Amino acid sequence: MIDTHKKREVVIIKEEEQLKERKNLVTTKYNEDIKLLDGLIKNQVEHIKNKNNQINEREKALKLKEDEQQKTIEIISSDEQGKNAKDFLLMLQALYDLISSTDGTKWTHFTFLVIIILVEIFPVFIKFINPRGAYDAEIAKIERLKVAEADAAIYSYSPQVSSQPT
Repeated sequence: MIDTHKKREVVIIKEEEQLKERKNLVTTKYNEDIKLLDGLIKNQVEHIKNKNNQINEREKALKLKEDEQQKTIEIISSDEQGKNAKDFLLMLQALYDLISSTDGTKWTHFTFLVIIILVEIFPVFIKFINPRGAYDAEIAKIERLKVAEADAAIYSYSPQVSSQPT
């Protein structure tokens, strides 16, 4: 019986040692995982800080641009410049300065300008492309008749002209 007790004690001690080893392995793995997660979290925090810094720098730049635009507007509309602000060229220059300050307004202005130019040029372009139609023939006929009437009137009133051209 003593042998079985001792065997059990030895087995229990071995099991306790195995449990301690497993506990140590688990603790070691847990600590490694925590260190890894800490490193990942630190990297993410640094990345977020960098992004925040970039955003803050962009906001500062935009704020500076807005301040410059506001100053331009204030100068134009101030009482000191009120007399000169009524000048059309000065107002046009101020508007151009506002438009040229941002990319969005530049492209909007450019697109609007292109559309207006196309609307103005498109009918003339179509007129050149299409062949002459019945309307053009009628206009040419009316023009020839008017020219002939004008020539006849000139020759009938002018005694210096001896004969009418053919």
